[in-house]
Amino acid sequence: MLDMVALNGMLASKPVASAWSGSKAVGSVQRPTLHDSEDPVLMSVRTEDAAFLKQYMTKPQGKFGVYVLDPPAHLQWASDGTVTLLLPEGMTVPQGAVVYLSLTGAKAMAAHGDTAATPMDAFPLHQSGHSVSQCFAKALKDLQVQDDSCAPKAAFTDCRDKKSQDAELRMLKASQSANDPALWCSFNGRATFSAQRNYHGADGVGEPGLAVVLPMEGKPCFPMRAMQFVAHREVKGSAVLVNVTLEPQGTLRVLADSAEQEETEIDLSGLWWHPDVLSQELTQGKATTAVFPLLPEKGMHSERKGLIKDGYLFNSRKKNECGCWVQKRLVCEKTTSGGYKCDQMKRLVRRFKMNLMNVWTPLMEHCTMDDTGLGPDSCLEECTDRLLAL
Repeated sequence: MLDMVALNGMLASKPVASAWSGSKAVGSVQRPTLHDSEDPVLMSVRTEDAAFLKQYMTKPQGKFGVYVLDPPAHLQWASDGTVTLLLPEGMTVPQGAVVYLSLTGAKAMAAHGDTAATPMDAFPLHQSGHSVSQCFAKALKDLQVQDDSCAPKAAFTDCRDKKSQDAELRMLKASQSANDPALWCSFNGRATFSAQRNYHGADGVGEPGLAVVLPMEGKPCFPMRAMQFVAHREVKGSAVLVNVTLEPQGTLRVLADSAEQEETEIDLSGLWWHPDVLSQELTQGKATTAVFPLLPEKGMHSERKGLIKDGYLFNSRKKNECGCWVQKRLVCEKTTSGGYKCDQMKRLVRRFKMNLMNVWTPLMEHCTMDDTGLGPDSCLEECTDRLLAL
């Protein structure tokens, strides 16, 4: 069986122990189908095998920037609940590869193909990997002409317009609202990851690792939780797999090889995800803030911060009629004046009945406990107030 875990709204395998072809079981479902059936599945493989990369991973679909097998892989659903991955004929997954699968992704791409009316937006990543603020702070530090009053303005304009020609964020949306999560997000191209420094000291104080700051226009692709990916970095002519983290404030981060490393280039092509993934709540009773990034030393600060609240809200000191699952994401970026400009997204995910209890129980996950608006809407006002006050 292929050992897989849920990740980023899809399934991701652990590195496969040995090469395989044909078919392989990936798990089972609790509610089996009445009849055997098959569905095409969006499949991507991350591997260091040069022959596999050349044959299967060199032509990502232009609009989405993801690798699509032709003919596609399929998931077979058996009446006993077994789920099996069927590879295209002649394909062999190399040893050590990581396999990504997404049934939802395949359906999203089919529904929004190249001829669909829903547009795919594309935003270039910043050329140096820095945010505009970080670029500007460094430019001011490096300015040699102190009596030129136009120099700071020119430096800011240069930083603002310094867009990469090699890497972009792609986003598919169902609505035009700036804060609604996107249906589909992907990267395409090679991006430069840089050491993120605030430049308030002599040499600048750095954040952990190396990072790329995504454009704020792409915030519908920012997730509510940190997401993990596997990407390719070229080292001495060979492709090496590296772990990449996408943080909720729209920062991509990798570990540096050493404390002195300033930059590295990584191929992000083929990385895709569904940002609107509802994972387990962070807190119960009250909403505790999770802050990104976690800085290892006191006195440090980040140019781009993410503050997340995601929890079931109720009063743990009294009996409750209602519980409210709410989410809030605050993305703040430092401005050239020294302050922070923040963009907020908050939403009521679900409201449910608590039947005069002061603790949450798994029974409250059942659909019969939903306050969906079909009845008296008894929890709508309370949950709306809790959301607004968050």
